[in-house]
Amino acid sequence: MDIEVSKSLLVEWLKEIKQCNLINKDFKVSTEMSSYYDSIAEIIYSKIVNEFEELGVTHLKDYNYNKLIEKKETDIVGMEISVDKVENKYFLDCHFNNEKEVTATKVLESMLSSVLIIYSKFGSHKGNIIFATPNLKEVDKVIKGINIIKNIVNDYLPNNGFKLKIFANEKFDKLILQKVIEKNKELSDIEIALESSRLVTVYKNNKQDTIIKTNDNNTRKRRSSISDEIIEKEHKVAYYLSRFEHDLLFPQYNQSQAFDKISNILGIKVNTLKNKRDLFDPFCNKIKPRGRKRRGWWQKDRLSDDMQRIFNRYLHKDEVEIREEIKEILNLKE
Repeated sequence: MDIEVSKSLLVEWLKEIKQCNLINKDFKVSTEMSSYYDSIAEIIYSKIVNEFEELGVTHLKDYNYNKLIEKKETDIVGMEISVDKVENKYFLDCHFNNEKEVTATKVLESMLSSVLIIYSKFGSHKGNIIFATPNLKEVDKVIKGINIIKNIVNDYLPNNGFKLKIFANEKFDKLILQKVIEKNKELSDIEIALESSRLVTVYKNNKQDTIIKTNDNNTRKRRSSISDEIIEKEHKVAYYLSRFEHDLLFPQYNQSQAFDKISNILGIKVNTLKNKRDLFDPFCNKIKPRGRKRRGWWQKDRLSDDMQRIFNRYLHKDEVEIREEIKEILNLKE
């Protein structure tokens, strides 16, 4: 789940913060793609690999540049396109593995291969190469490697427009996670922000406490379990409000009053509840009885895994059965 949450977070960042309107996950170079500037790309690769040796990055000598880019799978490629022109390209890789910290070697290999893919397969001197991770110890080593790449590329490409950036540790939190969370206060896709925020918290906890006692670990698990239960309840209520009318729960209230009441009981903002309801709408619309159906550009093609489980669980249950469960969640008495 961690890697999928991280990729979803970064897709949102590219889409909402960087205005990308074409995004592809798990991009690999196709054998059908033409090659440009092979001889120059090979020289650039060889020069950089030689310089990398001073950083202890030696395994790239076992490859030529073609082998490197053929095996590379870029986590996310995003493009900002206006009319018939690509304004910006983003090649973005990430690391979200709580058991294994990313190394400088992996980061530099990833960034070098992205530069070569853009140059030799897209025939372009311009692109944003980004590596994102909430936890990286070898930042100084990565920065030295980035400078090696920049200097050598500058020597061979006078119009070099490559921008190489590492978003790690505090920068990841400030420039990616918090940006998405802030944007999602205005939009409705808060699920990714919530999940990602919890994920980064796990990283920070591990960074501060590398030796975790069994009791502490069990406490964290219980806290995580409680948090998951709360969010599941919110999802269930949001599903009900998407599929059925609010007055079946609160006949005495109009919609605004009902949402205020429910949000207060759940301890969340009204907009958060509405946002979650809206995410269910495209899927509940297919099974709803006749009536007004909310539609919006913010709605997604698929639900998050947690929401999909709720949707599947309730799909063949009738309103009365679901309502009883929702009343129990909201502690509503007859």
